Amino acid sequence: MSTGQLIDLLPTWNLGEIAGSWRNAIRKRHDPGFRDRWPMVDAYIEAIHEEWDRRRTSVLRDKDHIRDWQPITWGDLYDDTSELPAGSPLTAHGYHVAQRAKLTESLRRVYLECCILGPLMPAFEPSYLAEWGVPKKKERLQRVVTHIHGLTIGRNSTQPNMRHAVALWCSDLEYLRERYSSKADINWPEIRRARFAG
Repeated sequence: MSTGQLIDLLPTWNLGEIAGSWRNAIRKRHDPGFRDRWPMVDAYIEAIHEEWDRRRTSVLRDKDHIRDWQPITWGDLYDDTSELPAGSPLTAHGYHVAQRAKLTESLRRVYLECCILGPLMPAFEPSYLAEWGVPKKKERLQRVVTHIHGLTIGRNSTQPNMRHAVALWCSDLEYLRERYSSKADINWPEIRRARFAG
């Protein structure tokens, strides 16, 4: 199917379907094996962002709201059929630390950067999305940092099976601080190494 045909189909898809296609497009955009097709991938990603903008001004349709989505499946070209829940803008846009997501550190951070620098899909209540601010502004960066930090200190964060996830969240917070602390004056949380139960 051509890029133009995919773009023509976007208005007929629900946001969960578009999100899966967007995640695969982002992967292709950062996969050197697709370098010769990056201009088409860029056009497709831009068309998705335009479709998100159109949906922001209308009532959410069936399966547009995050609560109605099937679990995320990365699948497609990347030999990963694991299914994971999408509960926040970060996970909806592909950011996940679960081992079964099989995300490399670089790709996990690509998704994270997309959530800081780009638009967020309107699969959440408008009032909740408003709390995330606009792309490329310090309010958006603060919201992303606060969200990830909250995961590192959440009620289940000291369980032994969370050791891997907490380590990656802390690593990503350190990455964001190194990358943005000189560019944005936000409240950077103190990263405490978790003491695990058991």
